[in-house]
Parts: sequence; C-alpha cells; structure tokens
Amino acid sequence: MDANGDGYGDACVSPQATIARTALLESGVRVDRGVVIGPYVVLKKDAIIRQNAKIKRHSVIGERTTVNKAVSVGPFAAIGSDNVLGQQTQVGKEVTTQQSVRVDQKSTIQKKAVVEDGVTLGQQTQVGKRAKIGARSQIDAYSIIGNCATVPADSVLLEGTVVSSVACP
Repeated sequence: MDANGDGYGDACVSPQATIARTALLESGVRVDRGVVIGPYVVLKKDAIIRQNAKIKRHSVIGERTTVNKAVSVGPFAAIGSDNVLGQQTQVGKEVTTQQSVRVDQKSTIQKKAVVEDGVTLGQQTQVGKRAKIGARSQIDAYSIIGNCATVPADSVLLEGTVVSSVACP
C-alpha cells in the first residue's frame, strides 16, 4: 500500500530525492531531499537517509540505520542494522559494518574495511583499506587505523592514536 502517494509504499521519500528504479526500499524507510540512491541498493526497514547523502550501487543499509547529511556509502557496501553514520562520513567500496556501529562526523572508512558489532569511531577517524576493527572497540576522535591493520575486540584507542599499516595478505 502506498500510504503517502509517493510511489514507494509506506516509505517516505522526498520528491527532491533521486532513486534508481532498481533500488528496493522496505517499509518505514525515510529518504530526505537531495539524496541519491543508486541501482540495486537495498534500504532495509526503518532506515533513515538524510539530506544530500549518496548510497552507491549494490549497497545495503540495515534496519533502523541512520545515514546522516552528506554521507557517501559504497559501492557494494554492507551497513548493518542500528548503525549511525555521522555527517560527511565517507564509507568506501565493499566496506562492511556489523550491528550497532556508530561513526562520528567526517570519518573515513576505506575499501574492504570491516567494522564489527558495537564499535564507536570518533569524529574524523580514518580507517584504512582492508583494516579490521574488533567488536565493541572505542576509537576516539582523530585516530588513524592503517591499511590492513587490526584493532582487537574490546580495545580503547585514545584521541589521535595511530595504528600503523601492515602488509596486506
């Protein structure tokens, strides 16, 4: 049923949003003005996509996840349920975030990185290509996690911490 007449069932989509015909929006999704949703994107139940965000092709945004203003996701990214992506965050190609991940504003997660359940990334944190952040870790603002680096589960990294890149397998 199209409760609000926008052509997207009970999702709420701004007429100023651009959505590819092949995108799938589940019930309760909200899409604000200026948003661009690429081909074959899936927005799961109750996801919120804020103003001027871009979700690139073949990406999945989990249930109850909020993608804030001017965020870029993907392509081929898998964002888990109950995530919050802060304003102007950049999530790269083939990135995976699991459940209940919080990424503060202006952070960057590069290609093929994995962020496990319950992680918090402070503002302007940089996560390198193919890096892995273990579950429940707290990475404070302005930290840098190098390419292919691993942060063990339950870690706490203080503001400005640098974890060096390692050789990728």
